[in-house]
Amino acid sequence: MKKTNKNQFLEEDEDFVTEDIKEEIEAGSFGRKDWRRVRKNYERSKQYIFVAATLPVNGKKTAGAMLKRMFPDANWISGTYLHCHNPRLERKWVEVTVDTQLDALIEAVKQGFRSDMLDYGAGVSRTMVFANTVEAAEAVAKILGRAGIECFRYHKDSSLEERAKTLVDFREKGGILVCTDAAARGVDIPDVSHVIQADFATSAVDFLHRVGRTARAGQHGLVTSLFTESNRDLVDAIRQAEKLGQPVETAFSRKRSFRNKLKKRAGYSKLIDKSTAALTSA
Repeated sequence: MKKTNKNQFLEEDEDFVTEDIKEEIEAGSFGRKDWRRVRKNYERSKQYIFVAATLPVNGKKTAGAMLKRMFPDANWISGTYLHCHNPRLERKWVEVTVDTQLDALIEAVKQGFRSDMLDYGAGVSRTMVFANTVEAAEAVAKILGRAGIECFRYHKDSSLEERAKTLVDFREKGGILVCTDAAARGVDIPDVSHVIQADFATSAVDFLHRVGRTARAGQHGLVTSLFTESNRDLVDAIRQAEKLGQPVETAFSRKRSFRNKLKKRAGYSKLIDKSTAALTSA
């Protein structure tokens, strides 16, 4: 195959699509020079479309604010529930401690099996269980396995082939998918009926992407969020916005700092032995 440089590719291609670059914009790796280069190669009449599930504008370095500066004449179109609570979504908030989070996790999974809203036409239910790290996801999968609950695993440490096969099996067979935020964006899994946050999201943006896996395309869904004292500020900000029927814009600034607090938690990996002892004595 003949090698072509990026500019040649842009000159020859009829359409140019940017996908999942919001993070690159906010990280500063896709800036004004990149946009100018793209626009220079497309001086003919073109329509640019930027699509995102979350697009915060509160802050000079957010993707939304940068797009407004780069394209001041752009038309902005948003859905009714942008950054807001989806009325087709049932939410359950469960505060946990180190002593209660194992039981709460297992009960949340089992409760999803008993929910009437999980009976879709195909008769298959799909539950996604989110953890914040690969280590935590592996620990959650082991804990559920020891409780007699089979599950799939999806995270960045799995090969592309393994992840692709996992998604195919999960789509076709249903069941439980234990995953990190690698499965929160860029993958389409229809009819996910239940999302469980075994670890609460570290930002409002990640929270919205996780809960957005269910209640899609007119369907109803259930989200069960387990949280601890270290998550309380973010949880309160999100719940207050939902209560008032407002976007969770104010919670967008409460993000990566939560990771420092999360490191202080025992974590699921340290609770595996405890789960084994509890199941043995039961």
